[in-house]
Amino acid sequence: MVRLPAEEQVCDCCHQPMHVMGEDVREELELIPAHVQVTRYIREKYGCRCCEQHGTLGSMKVAPPVPALFAKSYATPSLGKRPTRDVA
Repeated sequence: MVRLPAEEQVCDCCHQPMHVMGEDVREELELIPAHVQVTRYIREKYGCRCCEQHGTLGSMKVAPPVPALFAKSYATPSLGKRPTRDVA
């Protein structure tokens, strides 16, 4: 709320106190940075318990990775949706 200083709340014509008779409103848009979160994908690794017990080289398997936008990158397609310049 923006108010006139008390000494300016007097009529220039008759010098009587003035009262609030309305208001002018101006709104602005403000860009607030996006919320960023980390999504963790956990890939399970599998081994053969029988081979482990017998001391033989058993096979090991890993669940397939979730496709990434760029190899070894934390970037996701959602990052490509950001505007590349400031909003005027």
